[in-house]
This record gives sequence, structure tokens and C-alpha cells, in this order.
Amino acid sequence: MGYITPDPEYDRRVRTILETHPEFAESYRVMKSKQEKDNPTRPLAGVSDDAVQSFAEAVFATTGIPVADDYLIFLKLTNGFWHDEAGFFGVESFMQNNEDRLYVGNELCYGTKDDEIRYLYCQDQNLYARYDMEYGETEETYPSFLAMLRDMLNLDVSDSEAEDDS
Repeated sequence: MGYITPDPEYDRRVRTILETHPEFAESYRVMKSKQEKDNPTRPLAGVSDDAVQSFAEAVFATTGIPVADDYLIFLKLTNGFWHDEAGFFGVESFMQNNEDRLYVGNELCYGTKDDEIRYLYCQDQNLYARYDMEYGETEETYPSFLAMLRDMLNLDVSDSEAEDDS
């Protein structure tokens, strides 16, 4: 589009991350495309390795729940992502909201949709879920944060990411 100023250092980091974690490639391309259409003056920007590590340590110290490794990879690619009233928190928004609405019991909330849906990790059940606050019920469960991200982006969840009920 021409509005986004390239950042060679960020582009190098993204290439390295996607070489190491190719399962994020499609999600990253979709997020980048949506970001360029939704907000062409604000490119995706990830968080440094040190900041991600500090974030993970702070969340664990506060909640006793480890942050999902694939969420930490997500943060390195983009410090939060929002599209059509749905998205996942970046480092600052996660921490700002941690005490009042994100951490309840043994759950971490990674994002929201339309202020009624929460994207959660439920430690007791070791699963990720899309939870409807209005009706008080789980709409969908996922085996990983990446599967939850792919669903939010309307990407097909591959067989390897699908919940195995056997």
C-alpha cells in the first residue's frame, strides 16, 4: 500500500521466527494483510525476546500459570492483534487488564471479541477455549493458542491442530 515504512530489523526477526516456527506463516500473512487494510499507517510490530521473557515471568509470578509458548511467539510477531472487534492482547494490554478481568481462578484470558467473548486458557483442563460471557458457556475448545488464533482469523484448523477426542 505504500503507507507503511519498512523496518528491516523487524522483517529480519519475522523471517527468523517463521523459519523456526513455519506453523505461524499463514496466520502471520493473514494478520499482516488485515492490518495493512484496517490501519495502513500502523504496521505489525513484535516484542523483543527480552521483553517477551520478562512478560512471561511477570505473568507466572502473578498467576502461577505459565504463558503458552505459541502466544509468546505471537507476541514476537505482533504485539497484539485486533480485527473486526476480535483480537488478542499485546504485552501492555495483557498486563494492564490482568488483575481486574483477565485472571479468574485458574484461567488466563488472551483476548476478547465484541466484549462478550473471552479467549481463555483453562489450566485445570489444560485447554484453550472461546467462552461466551453473556451465556456463561464454552463455545469452542482448542488444543493450543495457535489453533485459537487460526479460528479467530477464520483459517481452517488442520488435522494436527484439531482436538483429538479419541
